[in-house]
Amino acid sequence: ANIAKPGGVPMPLHTDQWWAPEPTRPDRRNLPVGSITRTTFDHDDAPTEQPPLIAPAACSNVLFMLNGMTEENGGTRLVPGSHRFGRHPDPDRDKGIETVAAEGPPGCAIITDGRLWHGTGANIGTTDRYALIITFCGPQYRPQENYTVGVRPEVYASLPDRAKALLGFKVWSGYGRTGDPTVEFISPEDPLTGELRPDSGSAA
Repeated sequence: ANIAKPGGVPMPLHTDQWWAPEPTRPDRRNLPVGSITRTTFDHDDAPTEQPPLIAPAACSNVLFMLNGMTEENGGTRLVPGSHRFGRHPDPDRDKGIETVAAEGPPGCAIITDGRLWHGTGANIGTTDRYALIITFCGPQYRPQENYTVGVRPEVYASLPDRAKALLGFKVWSGYGRTGDPTVEFISPEDPLTGELRPDSGSAA
């Protein structure tokens, strides 16, 4: 959920695949993946309008406006066309960039490319603004919410296979498994492997 309360400040511009490294040149030492944050990137100085390379989209978001969005109540700020800039936004370099507010009635939705620059707007109104966000990503990526440990057993038991796949329980080409790579789905009820230690009767 995304809730913008009255008096809130604008969220800094970011992408929803901020964890994905930007394209890099062979002669440049890029930041290691694990060191990347929403504010630390290894930027090229290439013009925004004609980037040398554009990273592929790794995710897509659907944002549902539960009670409607306006510029006044903190509608999400967007930078149209920024998914083709070939880089992440920089707080200093891009502080003056023009944004537009997403606006719509309750039930309206925004569907975005994961590379689009955006951020929650400042709510200068008098009531809370509510939105629900669903992120879709490739099966090889870790989701923001760890459903494989967060879904209750009774809920898991009622899910069709399609829902299990969307929540990350489907084994994808051997990835996401806890044991046998040929199983189609993992189950929270499967016994854990436990601590790995050498058998007392075997050679080290």
